[in-house]
Amino acid sequence: MTRRPAWIASALLLAMAPAGSQTLRPGSALPDALKDVKPSTGICRRDDFTAPGSAALRGAAEPRPDLACRLGVDQWARLAGEPQTTLVDVRSAPERELATLDGALPLTAAQLAGKPFLKDKTLVLLGNGKAERELYVACSTLKAQGFRDVRVLQGGMPAWLASGRPVLSRNALANEVPHLSAPELWLESHFDANLVLAVPGQARVQAALPQARVIANAGLPAIQSALAAQRKATKNRAVAAVVLVVAPEMPAADLLALRSALAPLPLLVYADGADAYARQMKQQQQVWTAQARGPKQPACGL
Repeated sequence: MTRRPAWIASALLLAMAPAGSQTLRPGSALPDALKDVKPSTGICRRDDFTAPGSAALRGAAEPRPDLACRLGVDQWARLAGEPQTTLVDVRSAPERELATLDGALPLTAAQLAGKPFLKDKTLVLLGNGKAERELYVACSTLKAQGFRDVRVLQGGMPAWLASGRPVLSRNALANEVPHLSAPELWLESHFDANLVLAVPGQARVQAALPQARVIANAGLPAIQSALAAQRKATKNRAVAAVVLVVAPEMPAADLLALRSALAPLPLLVYADGADAYARQMKQQQQVWTAQARGPKQPACGL
């Protein structure tokens, strides 16, 4: 079982808590049931031990995502020819088996922290195009640990493929707009650098996503107008991705055209409808309820 960041755990509990339960917001304190949850099969390592009263035991705030780390796929060519540039493929092993990149290091962001000989490199992190908030946080963390130059390839592998760049594949990897599951949509909607848009007719999904804006249709002018309004409201703060909630019947060709028009800004799509959203979130609630109840691992050193 993978330990998730505190902001994800608290955010999902808020979305799936019954009426009248205590309100939690992303970044707020976790309920007691989720504090220090670890896999029951975990083992203690030297860096797991924390003495009573230490700063580590009290907990430290998660670093903020650093959007200055963004590197559009159209900017990759400028760095690719430099000897200090190293592409780091942080995707999972099954994802890398579908398509690998020539010369890319297959390392997670956490594994990079243990590679001090890479601190003088220009590291470009490439993910699967989803949950990129985690990569912007990792970028911030690595720079704080002394890594000279860290970037995040905005849009990840889908953006790489859309730009026509080469991959080494065992199996053909579809060049398509990334589609989100219901839990993925919920998490993307709680990354405040994303712009979440919903078309009319998806009101039931939009009602569960208070961060979403309703637009007249899924056409490019409506999306561009929403982007302009977002940038004006946030004083030109960077937008990480456009997350679009559309009807299930929207043609794939129309989504590909939108992605091309918005590039290098990534486009993520949810098109499964309200019934699937409710069903998937109910299943996710059961998973998180089970994790919240245990089992728990005693603290190291006790």
